[in-house]
Amino acid sequence: MSIPNELINRYPWLPSLKTFYSDIGEKTYAEFIVEIFSKDISNEIAERVLTVFESAFNNLEDIQNKKFDYLNVYVYLLLKVLLYAL
Repeated sequence: MSIPNELINRYPWLPSLKTFYSDIGEKTYAEFIVEIFSKDISNEIAERVLTVFESAFNNLEDIQNKKFDYLNVYVYLLLKVLLYAL
């Protein structure tokens, strides 16, 4: 069964993430973070991560103006790394 890439962008915690983004899984945490923050998308990722934390601190159950694109995968993985480190 094939899952559309758009579904992974919306729900990046699905097991199919490993299939679509196998190149990310081969990197260490440090390599992953350096890579995403050396790209042009780093500001957008940082804004989204801050929005997630701000929403959590304010006990909001829904994040306003969320986008379901490939950056969600990077945000999800970065949040996992940050929460693991905390």
